[in-house]
Amino acid sequence: MMSLACDSPLLARPEWRRLLEEHHDLLVVGGGIHGAGVARDGVLRGLRVALIERDDWASGTSSRSSKLFHGGLRYLRQGAIGLVRESLRERDLARVLAPDLVRSVTFRIPGSPEGRVPLTARLGVGLYGLLSGSPRRARFWEPEPTYEDAMTDDARFCLRTVLDARRQGALALSYVEWLEWIRRGDRVIGARVRDRFTGKEGEVSASAFVSAAGPWGEVLAGGPARRAGAEIRLTRGTHVVLDRRVDDDARLFFSPLDGRVLFLLPYAGDASLLGTTELDESAPTKEPIPTAGEVRYLREAFRAQFPQWGHWRAVGVSCGLRPLLAGSGPPTDLSREERLLVDPSGNLVSILGGKYTTFRAVAERAVDRVERFLGREPSGHPTRWEPLPGDPASVDSTGALRRAFAEEDAVRLEDVFLRRTHLGHLGSIDPNLMKRVLHLWRLRWGKSDRDAEAELEAFQNLQERRLAPLTAW
Repeated sequence: MMSLACDSPLLARPEWRRLLEEHHDLLVVGGGIHGAGVARDGVLRGLRVALIERDDWASGTSSRSSKLFHGGLRYLRQGAIGLVRESLRERDLARVLAPDLVRSVTFRIPGSPEGRVPLTARLGVGLYGLLSGSPRRARFWEPEPTYEDAMTDDARFCLRTVLDARRQGALALSYVEWLEWIRRGDRVIGARVRDRFTGKEGEVSASAFVSAAGPWGEVLAGGPARRAGAEIRLTRGTHVVLDRRVDDDARLFFSPLDGRVLFLLPYAGDASLLGTTELDESAPTKEPIPTAGEVRYLREAFRAQFPQWGHWRAVGVSCGLRPLLAGSGPPTDLSREERLLVDPSGNLVSILGGKYTTFRAVAERAVDRVERFLGREPSGHPTRWEPLPGDPASVDSTGALRRAFAEEDAVRLEDVFLRRTHLGHLGSIDPNLMKRVLHLWRLRWGKSDRDAEAELEAFQNLQERRLAPLTAW
């Protein structure tokens, strides 16, 4: 991966020296939701934890989901009762521990263009209600069956988890790249890393390690022998942002094209989120770009199901990679369960697969493994009762943007517009707002007008690549 040394706003940071000079009980690699969850769980148990992420927090899969905190109604078709039950428990716990980050939403299942709702869908809603412990809220008998689930801002939820881990004492650094494990014999004793701000490399010493690298999980799992059982299958999912919505309810519907389950979800402001596709992807990439074919697929399914809203306009798009456990059959049939792969040395745990909603339980199981390796008996499990702080009191837009740079680790314009806010997903950005953000960027990092122009050009080029497939809408 290319270093940011030549064009980064940062020159040095004291946390980098601490990362290399201190010995850590646990080093976590990967700043998506699973890595963030492991870091927070570990530090709440009293471990000395370091967390590194090669880009921005949640910049990969964890900011490109359907924004659902849910049991997964469609997974009932796979017979994944255990996964759905655990997901529903985690959903309800998250609504208690993070009420301003996880909100309830009503789902409706509209009939097909011919007016039919499949019997299997009605039965699934009824079973879903029973598994959730709220059967009265699963109204499977109505013309449009309804049930209750939850949504979150996935990027902000992950960010708040990282920031709380840091508040509790974890050392958390973004833009630090893992290069390789350092071994003594068969045992992992450290990791060689690179500071992408300066290009400097160093070695991190720790007693135990957790890899939460998502699509890159196979790479970090170790050599070929250690990767036995580490196979993952990557699938790509594309969402399109539409410029309006009629209400705050979500819709689950079946594509008239092939019968796949799709969602139309309330999104930031008055927008809607439409998705998702599911296609195999051959190799991981930092910025997967949706294809025109995926956009057309979503357009045709949407217009066939909701012809009355056919005039809605597509203003944004996102594409993410799902690292699922390898299996046969079409991508939609793959399990969303996770596997914890333990290196023969015993002190490297790799998280493979999994879904966003169950991150806390997965992290808990991973830290249990770490504690046992360290000779500690797991107890307490603090993330079951420790609230996750939400966002600070609301401020004006300028204040929120200033906070993104000063308190929320935003370094790039893309960090601000694609993850700290939704502005980069909602169409063109107001030029006056862009000027204010560039001014804040320069003040925060002490950069020149030329630097600001280069940063703006880099963001605009990224947006052009990301949004180009929308011409197919």
